[in-house]
Amino acid sequence: MITKLISKNYQIKDFQHIGLSEYLENNISNKKIIKRRKGWLYHKHEIIYDYQKYFDDKKIKIINPSKKTTDVISGNIGCKGNAKGKARLIFELSELSKIKKGDILVTPMTTPEMIPVLNKISAIITDEGGITCHAAIVSRELKIPCIIGAINATDMIRDNDLLEVDATNGIVRKIK
Repeated sequence: MITKLISKNYQIKDFQHIGLSEYLENNISNKKIIKRRKGWLYHKHEIIYDYQKYFDDKKIKIINPSKKTTDVISGNIGCKGNAKGKARLIFELSELSKIKKGDILVTPMTTPEMIPVLNKISAIITDEGGITCHAAIVSRELKIPCIIGAINATDMIRDNDLLEVDATNGIVRKIK
C-alpha cells in the first residue's frame, strides 16, 4: 500500500526496484528505473547496462560451458595459499549441507550465512568480488586460500571435480 502511495506521489512507475531513500537522495528518474529493470551487472566496481559492448571493449569472452571447457580458470587473489580438494558448487544456502571436510567452495559470492561451514573447506573460489568482498575478508581472517572474481568459475566447474587451487598466482586447475 505504501509503495503505491509513494509511486503515485512521486510519479514512479517501478518503485519496488529501488529504495525510497535512493530515489529521494539521488533523484533517480523513471528512465533510469526502466533501464535498471531491463538488467544490469556489477563488474570491477562498475554498474554495466550494455553487457555486450562492455565485454567487447574489455575483451572479456563469455564462455558457454556446454560448448567449451577448460582445465584452467583464473581470477584475483583474495588470500594466498594452495589447496586441493573436491569442488562443491553452492548457489543456495540450503545446499551448504553438502559441504564435507576438505571441499573447495565454488560459488558466485559468499555471504555471512556461509560462515558456519567455512571451517570445513580448504579453499574458496567465487565468480564475483574484489579485494574487499566478503569472501576475501573472511578467507584472510581464516587463512583459507581464496580466488575471487573468477567470472565464470561456477559455469566451468562441476560438483566433485578435483581441483588444485593456486591462490598465490590466482589459478585453479582441474586435476584429472
